[in-house]
Amino acid sequence: MLVRYFELHGAADAVVEAWRHHPDGLAISLIGSLARRPWKEVPRFWPYRQERIKIWHESADADLALWLSKTDELAALCEFNQCPKPRKTACLVSGCGEVKFLRRFMRLRWRSSSLERGRCVPLFDHSTGLRRKAAQLPLPGFDFPVTGLSVH
Repeated sequence: MLVRYFELHGAADAVVEAWRHHPDGLAISLIGSLARRPWKEVPRFWPYRQERIKIWHESADADLALWLSKTDELAALCEFNQCPKPRKTACLVSGCGEVKFLRRFMRLRWRSSSLERGRCVPLFDHSTGLRRKAAQLPLPGFDFPVTGLSVH
């Protein structure tokens, strides 16, 4: 699980690297479970749940908050040729299409608390020049720099 954290941190760094050169990219923060120090918990799957064995929290993806100065160039990033696209399940989410080509997800609910101190890690801020690598965030049991791991 800790290797997965490291790999997802590397993936977040790749996204930051792509967006930090975009003229509309203002700032990017890592949010969600990857922005916190890993913790152990009893997972939902057997036999760990039955035996009450704690393992490192499982993260499935890297959540990033991206601040843009404007959204009029999002059409160039969208896989559909119009917004909203008729009969596309992805476009049937309530509010989808209010900002053209900014996709909304069915079960995703934004919580402003995600940006509170201690719950997010700023990785890039154009106004201050901040640049931080998520892959360099501390993980238990790793001596930095971590070598021999690759991000897929």
